[in-house]
Amino acid sequence: MEKYNKDHKCDGDMMCCTKAMCLKGVIMLAICFVATKLLWDWIVPDIFVTGIISPTISWYTAFKLALVCTAIMIMKKKQKHMMMMHMKNIK
Repeated sequence: MEKYNKDHKCDGDMMCCTKAMCLKGVIMLAICFVATKLLWDWIVPDIFVTGIISPTISWYTAFKLALVCTAIMIMKKKQKHMMMMHMKNIK
């Protein structure tokens, strides 16, 4: 296990976890949450004028959509990190 500083540890193929990464995840969730609610209420009524899709969503629904979006972004970053760690170990 390599130690870079007191709060950054990385062991082989495991994803590095720091306080900064957790904070970035919370910030991404907050941004997705507000953006989903505001953009849905602003854009969807103009696109779907026939009423097929609800022109507004609740804050709870926006939060659920933000959770899904944030989870997808985190998984994508984890996959990229794993690829970079694998490439580092090959050399």
